[in-house]
Amino acid sequence: MRAISIKLLIQLISLLPLNIAQGIGKLIGLGLYWLPTQLRHNTEINIDLCWPTLSTQEKIRLVKESLINTGMSILETGAILCWPQERILSQIQSIEGEDALDNAHQQNKGVILLTPHLGCWEIAGLYIGHRYPSTILYKRPKIKALADWLTQARQRTGATLVATDKLGARHLFKSLKQKKEIIGLLPDQEPPSDSGVFAPFFGIEANTMTLAVKLAKKTGAPIILGFAQRLKNGQGYKLIAIAPEKNIYDDDIAIATASMNQSIEQCVRRAPEQYQWSYKRFRQRPDGSASPY
Repeated sequence: MRAISIKLLIQLISLLPLNIAQGIGKLIGLGLYWLPTQLRHNTEINIDLCWPTLSTQEKIRLVKESLINTGMSILETGAILCWPQERILSQIQSIEGEDALDNAHQQNKGVILLTPHLGCWEIAGLYIGHRYPSTILYKRPKIKALADWLTQARQRTGATLVATDKLGARHLFKSLKQKKEIIGLLPDQEPPSDSGVFAPFFGIEANTMTLAVKLAKKTGAPIILGFAQRLKNGQGYKLIAIAPEKNIYDDDIAIATASMNQSIEQCVRRAPEQYQWSYKRFRQRPDGSASPY
């Protein structure tokens, strides 16, 4: 019953034009800011940790803008999951750095595309699926009854989705090595404690996935970072592709992973208010101490 209710709600939201949906999302984001929510609590802690040189007023402003963007992300779900391919992709108004992605793809080694939780990462995946042969790693939803519907919606532009498990990792390797596809990963989620390394992110040690840099080392595939920046007043999105720091290819996994985080940080600095600061990115501590949240 819960799954049916959520699906119906998403379908109802999809009836709204993007600017109206985002406008309602702004109101939800303001509610998240003004009320003592867990999302606000997490956002405040992360911004305090990652932006120590900001003034108190600047931190307050960034917290507020971040939660407003969180609200917009929620209300964008209807368009992202339900609109026809042509309609949703028409919301992409411009692309910066596509030549970097094309050049990487032309090396015929596959491409590892890292899309952090910045802006509207879902539409970036839909575009990649439409434009290139691709396989994207995703986390299964907690509500299992929604899994098939969500998978079909995210695959409707052409990408193949595989789950975040050992079988999924093997599928990604095959997609790179044999099919020379673009594979998509969200690189800024905490991995299980036994499959990550601690590396600095905005100067704070964060448990960080190593899958991307290990796949690059095994296959020779180049890495590109990409995200979809949300434009003002419901005008759509700008896709941005960026080459990473060169040390991301270092043979030392610790150095490569730190370089990956540094590259993600460069993306975030392009639009810090659109990053998902509400995520408990620093929950696990290298010394085993208590979570800051």
